[in-house]
Amino acid sequence: MLLRTVGDAPTARRRTFQHKQIQPVTTREEISDATERLHVLQRDFHLTRKFFRKRSAAAQKKAEDFAASVAQARASNVAHPEIMAE
Repeated sequence: MLLRTVGDAPTARRRTFQHKQIQPVTTREEISDATERLHVLQRDFHLTRKFFRKRSAAAQKKAEDFAASVAQARASNVAHPEIMAE
C-alpha cells in the first residue's frame, strides 16, 4: 500500500495501489510470481519518471568489455570472477 505524501494529490496509479488487497503467498512459485509483478511495477514507475536512460556508446562498450572479462574469468574457474574481472 502506498501512502500519500503530505499535500500531494493522489494519482490514478496511487489510487489503484491503495485499494489492492494483500495477497498471501505460500509457495515458491507464488513468491517468484509476486516478485516478478513487483519488478514490473517498479520498472514501469521509474520509466515513467524517466529515471533510466539509454546508455551512451562509451558506457555500452565498457559494459560489454566487463562482461567479456567476467566470462574469461569464469572460464578460468577463479573463485570470484566478477572481482577478478575488475
